[in-house]
Amino acid sequence: GTFGFRLLIPRVGPASRHQQNIQRYREALAGKPGFVSVLRFVYVAQTEQEAQAQTQQTIARYAKYDCGLDWDGRTDTQEYADLLQRLNAVIGTPDQVIAQLQVWQQETSFEEIMCQVYAAGMQHEDSLRSIRLLGSEVVPRLQARSSFPTRF
Repeated sequence: GTFGFRLLIPRVGPASRHQQNIQRYREALAGKPGFVSVLRFVYVAQTEQEAQAQTQQTIARYAKYDCGLDWDGRTDTQEYADLLQRLNAVIGTPDQVIAQLQVWQQETSFEEIMCQVYAAGMQHEDSLRSIRLLGSEVVPRLQARSSFPTRF
């Protein structure tokens, strides 16, 4: 921030730490314009069940790699919800994804979100369907809301 560089917030890490880093960055800007980009794993499907099934292997890998957890693969548990929160991942229908991205925007105040839409364990075709839904259902609705950044 002191030098006017942009800030990239990583995909993994506690929201509180991300917010602290953004606050420190904005303070270091000392009135200069800044730019915060956040990286998030985002997956959109027509139904919540499809989204969960199509990302199950990926979330299991992230659970092990990023959190040191051997997740049992069940998506109907509080453990799964907590895991998605720890991974800063949003997986669901267009409405669910929009709602979560809006919450993140309110909590974190970023100028850009970089959506990771493919990861190990996913089928390429599933990822392409998710990208199409992200582009046709999610992004236009978010951009129509004035408080959400227009860059994806």
